[in-house]
Amino acid sequence: MQIENPYTQAGDWYKGQIHCHTTMSDGGMTPDEVCKFYYDRDYKFVCLTDHGVVAYPDKLPGAGFITIAGEEMSNPHMLAVGIGGLIYDKVSFERQISETNIQGGLAIVAHPAWMGLTVEEIAEKEGLCGIEAYNFICQALNGKGQSLNIWDELLMRGKKLWGFAVDDSHLNDSYPVGDQAWLMVRAPKLDDRALVSAMRRGNFYGTQGPEIHDITVKGEEITVRCSPADQIRFIGAAYHGQCVFAQLENQQLTEATYTPAKDSIYCRIEVMDENQRVAWSNPLYVRG
Repeated sequence: MQIENPYTQAGDWYKGQIHCHTTMSDGGMTPDEVCKFYYDRDYKFVCLTDHGVVAYPDKLPGAGFITIAGEEMSNPHMLAVGIGGLIYDKVSFERQISETNIQGGLAIVAHPAWMGLTVEEIAEKEGLCGIEAYNFICQALNGKGQSLNIWDELLMRGKKLWGFAVDDSHLNDSYPVGDQAWLMVRAPKLDDRALVSAMRRGNFYGTQGPEIHDITVKGEEITVRCSPADQIRFIGAAYHGQCVFAQLENQQLTEATYTPAKDSIYCRIEVMDENQRVAWSNPLYVRG
């Protein structure tokens, strides 16, 4: 059995947001203000993803912070992260994907559960990097922010797609909250191309707060090391997987190991803390 682990490249972990809006579309803060909002909360990078426009700040809020060019398109809603310039917003789903890839960007399906997209509609498309497994604003709006079931079914069908966690912040009077879901990307340096390359390889995880320090494979065993957790879940296709619980009161987990079955197809990891906040790893693909 072979296990493909996306977490093999060394580097530093960088906190980042890849779905947020500004006054260039339907957000309540200017690009400069949005960058300052995230900079003040220890983010190292932001991708501004306004609808049908590529927004840039006039100036960065401080040292050790960068932006990545991005856009949200509408047919259906899809993020183009790390692009070189504007992509026309009213083209087909296939064209959105192809234009994003031509520009060297990441094509990511936005909030598929909230959009009502079916697994079939996503599975038939080639060139996608991943989907939003969790979108905070959509969860707050009507409980449709989690697309984990869609992600799992796509993975069971053999589609290799990464899972992203995002704010989709608008920071306006109606939706003033942000910093609720983000990415931790491991890259060799804080650089837009290095970060995009790391995300393309899956060397990141999404989180509401818990930290995944490392995921390693030794032989047929997968080991995760993390911040203190009440539960660590190894999730595979259908019935495959295992939940590991802290066994004693006031005890928390910081490590767990799991051996997937040869027909597991994949194994992704969820780390849940005492406040029910979750971190989601990307899948490790299992070849029996």
